Amino acid sequence: MRLCLASLLLLSSSLVACTGSDDSASPGDGGGQCTETSSTISLPLSQFTTTSGNTQTTQWTLLAPMSTTSVLAYSNDATGAPRVAVLDATGAHDVASIAGGANYYLRAARVGECAMLSAKNGLGLACPGQPYEAAGQDFDTSGSDPLFALEAGGEMIAFTQSYAAFTQITRSGPGQWTREEQFESSISYPTDALLANGSPVACFIDAGGHAVVTYGGSRVRSAAKAQWCKLALAGDTLTAVTDIGSVAQPLASFGADGVLALAGTLPAMSTPTRLVSLGGAPAALATKGGGGVVITALDGSASKTIPVLGGSTPALDVNGNALTVISTATDSTSGSMPQYTQTVLFETHCL
Repeated sequence: MRLCLASLLLLSSSLVACTGSDDSASPGDGGGQCTETSSTISLPLSQFTTTSGNTQTTQWTLLAPMSTTSVLAYSNDATGAPRVAVLDATGAHDVASIAGGANYYLRAARVGECAMLSAKNGLGLACPGQPYEAAGQDFDTSGSDPLFALEAGGEMIAFTQSYAAFTQITRSGPGQWTREEQFESSISYPTDALLANGSPVACFIDAGGHAVVTYGGSRVRSAAKAQWCKLALAGDTLTAVTDIGSVAQPLASFGADGVLALAGTLPAMSTPTRLVSLGGAPAALATKGGGGVVITALDGSASKTIPVLGGSTPALDVNGNALTVISTATDSTSGSMPQYTQTVLFETHCL
């Protein structure tokens, strides 16, 4: 089963245009040739008694890579408020404590040196060395919703759900948060976002279950229902890939007919987190149940599986052909007074 050949060729050129970064670079930065690396850190864990009287270990849950050797993570304190920190070889460095936020609802997306956070009590921004900045309760993000974030022209742009509808929220400066557009009046959610000519392009699944791509005030919609949609950009050509096919369209004519004309089929795969290149061929990157990362070529010609520590859900980022995979596992000593430690594994894989 294959996607449209033209879409594949354009998508391939967009995914292999950059090379991977060195070990000190941040995800998304330009960089030199990809080098495979592996390193671990070990963090001691403490225990505390919750307000309900239960004993709990301060285990870290990974959120998003901040570089190839650091990761944003959170653990909950005695009140249930998430403690957000950057974990690296020198330890855990606090960036935020979100009062009223439920730990199992927290989501994050890296934006420059900061991270956009979506918690049960709303959207906010966490930057090392600065106070946590809440966007305000009126945005009503549940935290369990998808979150994509971009940085353009000094602004930070988030795509998430607000009141169950796909919404764009912009932070134009400190404390300046606005809802740019609520795209649907019913249940809908974003599935991907990127920048094209400095403007955001987003794909979402609408209330009717169709894939919709929006750019520059225009939007196109698939005729058939789709479960997910991912985007890639090659020059001035935008490619959208969904579980029911793909399409490549010049940005200059985007939205002219209002139809996302998908064609072709895909091999069986889990819902991907993003599009990548596998050996120069367009591929989808996904996590699998029980832990691990699976990369599947969109034409079905190849696949690759990367194991992770402890069956955990890894934090992932791609920079050109360099894939950052960060996973974690918790260990304890035996005896009446066990000591708990958490290992974090940082890996760079060349695709």
